Amino acid sequence: MKKLISILTLTLLLVSCSDQLEFPGVNLRQLVLKQVNYSSLSNPSTCERITYFNDQGRIIEHNLICDGSISPRIYHYTDNNLYLRYTTNDPSSGTVPFAYDQNGLIIGMGAWPNTGNSTVFSYDENIMTSQNYYNGNLSEFYTVYEFEDTTFTKLLSIQKFNTSGVNEEISYRTTFTYQGNNPIEILIERKDFDDVAMVPKSRLTYVYDDKNNPYKSTVSENALVAYLTDIAYDERERNIVFSADNNVVESIGENLESGNISNVSYAYIYTDEMYPQERTMTLNGELFRLEEFEYY
Repeated sequence: MKKLISILTLTLLLVSCSDQLEFPGVNLRQLVLKQVNYSSLSNPSTCERITYFNDQGRIIEHNLICDGSISPRIYHYTDNNLYLRYTTNDPSSGTVPFAYDQNGLIIGMGAWPNTGNSTVFSYDENIMTSQNYYNGNLSEFYTVYEFEDTTFTKLLSIQKFNTSGVNEEISYRTTFTYQGNNPIEILIERKDFDDVAMVPKSRLTYVYDDKNNPYKSTVSENALVAYLTDIAYDERERNIVFSADNNVVESIGENLESGNISNVSYAYIYTDEMYPQERTMTLNGELFRLEEFEYY
């Protein structure tokens, strides 16, 4: 009987202390990104950048600092923490606001529901279609977004169609290839005026580590919203990697027409929780940029 009581006592102690147990090399605490500082390693006189996030991990401000002058982007959200738009000091700059339905799906952008200058979205299962209006007139182009499923968390392709001719034609396509939740290839095809068919124009490929990507919790779960948010890049194709599970260690950009290739490698210093603390970027073998991460 005494032996049974001792076993029960030990079991209760282990259960009560389970949240405090530590295992060498393992820390499961999740960190929330607070701030990222960007500085140039190739040209110290280059403008600095600082990005701020709220305690829920959403980006709230991105500052470009040049010669003491700050050019901010301020990011705005709904009461339900859905991304609306970003604004700048220049009233003519920034992005148009999003509109959502009761399920958090995008249904419009810009002047929606008016058709002055706006974008209207419609859905068919995992396919989203957008149509643009300019001064109340329907554009001759429309765009089709294909997702993996109706959660709209993984964007597979973007296709733009031109209806101005006798026959409707596809004029642009971006295809995203994944390994798990990590985008590993982005292929861009386009049909220019002198092209008789779609032509592959450029390709981006990515290699990842196995550590925590701090940006993943900062972007919308909706892949299109993440694609359109413009966190640190103005090339929207690159925004998709912010939704990856892990961190990019190498990215290769290929111009498939000229044959030019750019190679960016990333070296990390990690926190105990396996999140990036510092990231050094090397462009074509030359030190390029340093990014420093701070967490709540």
